[in-house]
Amino acid sequence: VQKGNFALIIFMTALLTAVILLFGNKKFVDLLSRLLQKLGGKKKIIRLNLSVNWIQILLISYSLQFFIDGTVLYFLSQNATNISVVLYPLFIAIFTIAWLAGFITIFAPSGLGVQEVTLAALLSVYIPFAVASLIAIVFRLLLLISEILLISIIFIKDRKFKNI
Repeated sequence: VQKGNFALIIFMTALLTAVILLFGNKKFVDLLSRLLQKLGGKKKIIRLNLSVNWIQILLISYSLQFFIDGTVLYFLSQNATNISVVLYPLFIAIFTIAWLAGFITIFAPSGLGVQEVTLAALLSVYIPFAVASLIAIVFRLLLLISEILLISIIFIKDRKFKNI
């Protein structure tokens, strides 16, 4: 791993740890809640119905999701072209940025199209745009299939527990 990439990995790990620790502090969560209330102009106090431990679990879960999905994106790209392992952390960041772009998009359900275009544009810095576009589409299909499988498993398990 190159020195610059190693420093980036250390920085991102420290940043993630700091965020998890901050959201583990009840005073910080209450302060953030009051700040959101003031920014939103609501008279009602915003209360999170999640305990501090649940917020940490959610942050760790989403971080794990980004790590796994970024890993899948890297290996999918590795199969399509010859990419250095040095770029592996960058592919996790590329997925995260594309996911965020899709998440904040108002006009497209689930960021459909926006996430793929962002992913293809960011990947095209390292691989040809045509290949990056194909990878983005295949990756979105893989995400869709995995979500359908997970939802199916949840429904099957839920039905089994209801019949008991």
